[in-house]
Amino acid sequence: RHYRISPLCRPVHETTPGVIAGLVLDLSDRLPYMAVLRKDMRMWENFTTRTKACTTFDQAARELLWLFKQLKPIVFDANWNEKRAQSFREECETCSSPEQ
Repeated sequence: RHYRISPLCRPVHETTPGVIAGLVLDLSDRLPYMAVLRKDMRMWENFTTRTKACTTFDQAARELLWLFKQLKPIVFDANWNEKRAQSFREECETCSSPEQ
């Protein structure tokens, strides 16, 4: 398990890439085993290593996008349509600050 980090604990302008990476790891810890496409432990360990090493917002956003791509489609709410998913992917791909 990774450390728990609350997004409400600091103003957005004080958020760091490490905080975002911590949130991504926290989210990954909460996923049910059956929600992911691949269960290869080495792959997940590499994800953890990469995410802990994030030093920029774009790196943290890319790890969030990687995590998103590991989820089975069935875990998403039916109202979260492809247009919203595409917007999320684009935001992750272009993120460079916590305001994005």
